[in-house]
Order: sequence, then structure tokens, then C-alpha cells
Amino acid sequence: MTESSIMVSAPARLHLGLVKTSDQPGFIAAGLSLASPRLEMEVTLRSGNASRNSQGRAATAVLSHLGLKDNVSIEIRTPLPPHQGFGSGTRMALAAAAGALRLAGERMDILQMTRLAGRGGRSAMGAVLFAKGGLAADVEGRIVRTEAPGNWRVVLISPALNGVDLHGLHGSEEEGKIHTMPPCSSRVKNRVEDEAVAGLIGGAASGDFGLFEGAVAAIQAAAARQFGALQGGAASTENGRAILRRLRKGGVRACGQSSWGPALFAITPTTEHAKDLSNWLQLLPGVAGVRTTRIDNGGKRFKAP
Repeated sequence: MTESSIMVSAPARLHLGLVKTSDQPGFIAAGLSLASPRLEMEVTLRSGNASRNSQGRAATAVLSHLGLKDNVSIEIRTPLPPHQGFGSGTRMALAAAAGALRLAGERMDILQMTRLAGRGGRSAMGAVLFAKGGLAADVEGRIVRTEAPGNWRVVLISPALNGVDLHGLHGSEEEGKIHTMPPCSSRVKNRVEDEAVAGLIGGAASGDFGLFEGAVAAIQAAAARQFGALQGGAASTENGRAILRRLRKGGVRACGQSSWGPALFAITPTTEHAKDLSNWLQLLPGVAGVRTTRIDNGGKRFKAP
């Protein structure tokens, strides 16, 4: 039996906001790729059946389509925290499929791969970020992407959970609640679309942090108004809500919760701003952890194991 292996590294996804725009359903979503944390996965392709076939349901669907299900095995070297707001499920599925494709010498459009994996039902924003990194906005299926300025930083904040084993909404529970949520008004839809494309993507592309942070604030506010009733407000934890109030009171506009959390974020225009903000956050009650990272502009990477 012959085999070959490859390491796949994929950046975590930070979700900057989701707004339901219609009952079709349609959504506006925005996000960015993080330099850290990253998923590290070893993918092995064998000429015979794999001895450890542990791809997971989503990855298996893609590999079955390729005729590789019984020949590919994966080993997670560094996982992403599950159900914390970092897009771990989509990244695991796409990393396994991308590694298998690379080893088999095959190619597949990232959007087709995502559909086969059963991901991206609300937005393909995360798939584009997996492939290319940077920042992306999905306006009802129309995706725009750009790279982020190299000096911008993301401060990730873990609110104290006070002994509660909290995971963000996911799976059938998440789908059911989003399905029953009424869409926003056409006025809100038009404003969020403008903020996502002209503000978020346009601000990042031009390096205009003021434009960018205003867009993040507007998108987070619209998402909180629509989905806040499902989680108690702008964040899914009491400490998270208190931290966001303090951040906004302190003039930090590009902040919020990623997806259903509990992870929070604050984006700054420089490393110095991020350092000062991190030092301040670590003194706040209800903060369990703080770390600073860059925005990843490259997406997935391959290397020898």
C-alpha cells in the first residue's frame, strides 16, 4: 500500500454579523480571517482503504463525491475551539477535502466544495475566507472580498463563563431559530448592505479605519436587534454584554460578538492601540482571557507533514 500526506493549515473565521433579509431565505453576512487560532490537519491519501477513517460527516460527503472516502484519513494536529464563534466545523470539512484534492491532483471550486460539505447554507462568506483570507461580505449570495491593512489588529476576548459550559447555538437548534426569525425591513436591509460593501470592504480596501469601524458597529447593531432576543442581547453571556458596553462606552466601535459567541472581538488600527486595549481589558471584571492577532490575508496553506 502506498500513501502520501500533506498538512493543511486554515485560519479561524471571525463573524462580524449576520442579518436575515428575506424568507427565501436571504442573508447579509460579513467576516474576516484570523492569523490565530489556526486549524492544523494532516491529510493522508492511501492506495487502499484508510486504516483510520475519521473525516467527520461533512468532509465525508465531499470525499464520497470524489470517490476518495475510503482512501483518505485525517488527523487533527491543532483543533479550533468548537462552537465558540470561529467557524471550526466548516474549516475542518473544507481542510480535509482541500488536502485530499491536493494529494489526488484534483481541483474543485470552493463554492461547490462547500455545498457538497453541507455548509454555507446561509452564507458562503466563510468558504471564501477559508480559501483566500482577508475580509468578505456576502449580500444575498453576492460576495465581495478584500485584504486588510497589515497594521490592523484583532483583540480576541474570552468572557468568564462562571462555571457554565456554554457553547454557541449550532446544528438543528440554530437552524430552527433562524428559520422562524422574521426578516429585517427593506430600510434596514439597504443600510446594512451599504455598510457591508461600502463601509466594511471599502474601508478595509482603502485603509480608512474610521469608515470600517462605523460599518462594524452598524452591522453588529442590526444583528443584535434581530437576533438579540435569542441570546439575551448583544452577546450570549452576561459578562460578554457587560464587556461590550464598557468597550463602546470607552469609544471602541469595531467590537462585538463573533456569531453566537461566546468569543468577543475588538479591532484596532495599530499594534499600539491593540496593546493598550489588551492591557485595559485584562483589568476588567468578567474577562477570562485576552489575546491579540493579525487579520490573515492568505487563507488555507499546504505544507509537508
